[in-house]
Amino acid sequence: MFSVNNKGKEKMFTRNKMACALAFSLLPFINTAMADDTAANSVEIQFNGQVKAPTCTINDNTSHSVVLPEINLQKVEALTTGQATADQQKRFQINVSCATKATENDIQLTIEGNSASATPEVLSNSSNDAESAHGVGFELFSEQDQNTPLQVNSVVPASDYIDRLNQGDDNINFIVEYAKQDATVTAGNVTSSATFAFTYK
Repeated sequence: MFSVNNKGKEKMFTRNKMACALAFSLLPFINTAMADDTAANSVEIQFNGQVKAPTCTINDNTSHSVVLPEINLQKVEALTTGQATADQQKRFQINVSCATKATENDIQLTIEGNSASATPEVLSNSSNDAESAHGVGFELFSEQDQNTPLQVNSVVPASDYIDRLNQGDDNINFIVEYAKQDATVTAGNVTSSATFAFTYK
């Protein structure tokens, strides 16, 4: 025979009842947490911007030829390597048109061409036939700074041209001079080319 202890049954029933009540009481908090996680999983962000039109354009979009007067070989030989001579220099200009006055924060000007690593300021002679000169090239200068040659494949200092980029048509003025590129110099034809290009910031 065995007997059932009613007190034990009451304790067990009471414990089960408390556990059940605790479980039901946690449900609202669990549901709220799940709802918060779902709400934080996505967000919509709107982006806005504007494409700016070019500030200035180069009106002369074709090739030009600048012919320098002949120079005596001895004058080039007397130069040091990388040095130019103002003798027989030639001035030229690039015509530009600007919608508004440009600043150095809007635009930059670069010069592209062929040069030797030892003399990056000298445009190399591209003529290579029997009648070509050797050891001679050209250097470019801005009108604003006629003592400092412009580096080839580099950015032109803004101070050399930015004051010319006013609203409307204007000109950027440059100077080209004969320059000594190598220690040995021979007489003949000298031909070089450079590309002037605006880059917009």
